[in-house]
Amino acid sequence: MSQSYDEAESCNSPEWIKNDILVDKRYMETIYMNMKNQIEIPEAQSKLKGSTSFLTFPVIDRISRDIYSDLLDEIYELTVQDPGSMRMSNILKNIIENIEKYTFIAVYYGSLIHLLLVRKILVEVFFHFAQHYSDSWLKYLCLQMSTLNGDTKIIKKVFEHFISYLNVCSFEKIFRLYSITNVLPIKMERNRVKLTTLQYIGYYLSDEDYQKCENEIFKIADSWIKDDKRIISLGYHLIECMQKNVERMNVDKILRFSIDILQKDFRKFYDDIFKLLTHIDFKNVEDDLIKQLIIIIDKFITNKESRNNLYELHDLIIALRKKCKKLTKHWDHLIKKEWNNFYENVYNLEILDLSINTTTDYILKFTNIINDRNKTQGVNGKYSEYGADLYSTIINILNDKSTKVNLLKILPSILSILLSVLYNEKQITSEKSACFRLLMSLESICYSIWGKVVNKMLDPCKVSITCRRYSIFPSYIFSQTLSSPVGVIKWRIGQYKICF
Repeated sequence: MSQSYDEAESCNSPEWIKNDILVDKRYMETIYMNMKNQIEIPEAQSKLKGSTSFLTFPVIDRISRDIYSDLLDEIYELTVQDPGSMRMSNILKNIIENIEKYTFIAVYYGSLIHLLLVRKILVEVFFHFAQHYSDSWLKYLCLQMSTLNGDTKIIKKVFEHFISYLNVCSFEKIFRLYSITNVLPIKMERNRVKLTTLQYIGYYLSDEDYQKCENEIFKIADSWIKDDKRIISLGYHLIECMQKNVERMNVDKILRFSIDILQKDFRKFYDDIFKLLTHIDFKNVEDDLIKQLIIIIDKFITNKESRNNLYELHDLIIALRKKCKKLTKHWDHLIKKEWNNFYENVYNLEILDLSINTTTDYILKFTNIINDRNKTQGVNGKYSEYGADLYSTIINILNDKSTKVNLLKILPSILSILLSVLYNEKQITSEKSACFRLLMSLESICYSIWGKVVNKMLDPCKVSITCRRYSIFPSYIFSQTLSSPVGVIKWRIGQYKICF
């Protein structure tokens, strides 16, 4: 490319030819930098910035404009045509002929970037015609061309849109969507496209075809791990592919891959690996592999610095403790000793059989946090939402049949705080809707003592004013809780009725 540009300079070629060479050179330099895990401005881009002329390719630009003009005209005509009417058109033939001209000129002038753009144009043309005519052949062509396009973003959009078509597609055609990627010349691009495509077709392949794909995916994974000059970005595609196929993929192979990642200290992938392992069924996994994983996690538990900023580690520990009870029993003592904050706030509540007093204290602790948040909401014009839904946490604790709670002790305190949330004029709607859901759960669980406690606390006039002010709730809250019809909904609290 550099030599071609130098020759164009020496021959005093037109600016648009020299700029086209620079665009091709920029594309190749970007691929090279991706393979070397480098992020910098390509040399060709620096030269393009210094150019005073517009980026243009006279003949191809005109043909491209004609293609998109015809495509937009056809979309418009199909959109505004009368219901039930039939449209006869040869516009697709004209568009394909223009694409042929576009391709010929790109080949004649040796423009790499425009040859690559042909694939993108074909995807867009087939997508719009498949969308409007709902033609199976066009849908399949669109899926094929998106795979050949090499852009994973386009692949995801097209497959997500036409995923239902795979339900009626033959095993042979589905496998061809994967095998066709072998024509892609650049190994990095080819592997990335294979991984992205398998995310969407994994559950639609025959057993035989899926086994072929799985074997190839793990060959890519093994060579990637062993390669000292590995392409970092490919790791994310590998993990995402395994996450999408976790229900069908060989669990032992996934676990070996994950252990290799953790043992080689590829820290940037830790959270993605933890999230992947959380969804694995460990019933049929080799005990040796589970023991290796537990030893690795033991090191995270005992080393405070190593577990910093690992947001998915909590969920993996909880999942493993529930699925592999015998092998992880020592965590009860280890986590209490080495990671007390996690033990007190999460682990203790999720794993251990707590006493009635401990469980009751947890609920009171959560309601006190709700009360503190309620007091600061709207102060000095500051409003906040929180990632932890404490209302749902309390509901889950109360609905757990194995959990014992002192209802007489907690109910007055909880009701007092929840009513203060409802009465707070500065509280946000989502918080009040969550508060209503908890109140409804409490009524169904504490039905035997509900009336006595509520009658002493509830101010019917105040509740009526609060509920009328938030008349938006019926269509939102009750559709998610009782599936009640939108309209006048009456919710009984003791002897009183709250009317919306």
